Amino acid sequence: MKKKFMRIGEVAKFCGVPKSTIRHYTDMGILPYEGTTPSGHRLYDPQKTLIRVQLIKSASSPRATLKEVKEKLKKMI
Repeated sequence: MKKKFMRIGEVAKFCGVPKSTIRHYTDMGILPYEGTTPSGHRLYDPQKTLIRVQLIKSASSPRATLKEVKEKLKKMI
């Protein structure tokens, strides 16, 4: 069975966050994507991404640094 991947807008809607949040987490290196389309669009696994976004949100605080969030994620996963 072929796995269904979503582009950034679809996965953002699925996760209930803005596209900019998905981009930001990916650019920070804390939200991986599965690959890209031939035109360069990032492809995300919807289930893995939803779980990861929820973990990131629970590990984040207004004053948390990127390093702190990454460390919390390592402990959670």
